[in-house]
Amino acid sequence: LLNTPGFWQPTAAFVASIAISNNVSAFIGTTLGKAGVENAFEADEFGAAFQLAIMFGSIFLGGYVDRSKKYKPVSLALIILSVFLLIPIGAGEVIPDAYVLFSLVLLGFTVGPVQPICAELAVEVSYPEDENGVVALQQVCGNLFSAILVPILAFAAHGDLLFGKLSGDYAILIVLGLVTLGYFTTFDAPLKRLEA
Repeated sequence: LLNTPGFWQPTAAFVASIAISNNVSAFIGTTLGKAGVENAFEADEFGAAFQLAIMFGSIFLGGYVDRSKKYKPVSLALIILSVFLLIPIGAGEVIPDAYVLFSLVLLGFTVGPVQPICAELAVEVSYPEDENGVVALQQVCGNLFSAILVPILAFAAHGDLLFGKLSGDYAILIVLGLVTLGYFTTFDAPLKRLEA
């Protein structure tokens, strides 16, 4: 499985997606507080909206990719959009909160579907390997990496704004997204399950 051509690119995208979504969720109160959203109930509502957007994006976009088999172009588009949406969220201290809130919900819609799409892509390229094993490996990698990032992001969030505008924790998430994007563009493997 680990030596299967094309396995690591979707796994890297899966891991980055789960790390971004988990850490945005974990620090949502702090992030929205920096953006001027001080009401805990309002922060909870937008946290719930973020989670719902992940679910709806995964259902709609995952369903589209399941039918069209356009794994790579859709994943690339979602990663690019996610990186761009992290910017206004990370700049919440210096831009109007409406932009932050809109970007947060839209981020859920774009970053969430990367997980099921890339899980399915990893299953496609690693066929006839056990699909449960593929997804379990991705989940373990994603959750472990996400947990490792928590203290790093917590530390980076308390530093000075980069360029006077961007919170350090979001700068790290943006770099993670860009590195993942660069690596995912190298994906070029046959969809073995589709060809079987």
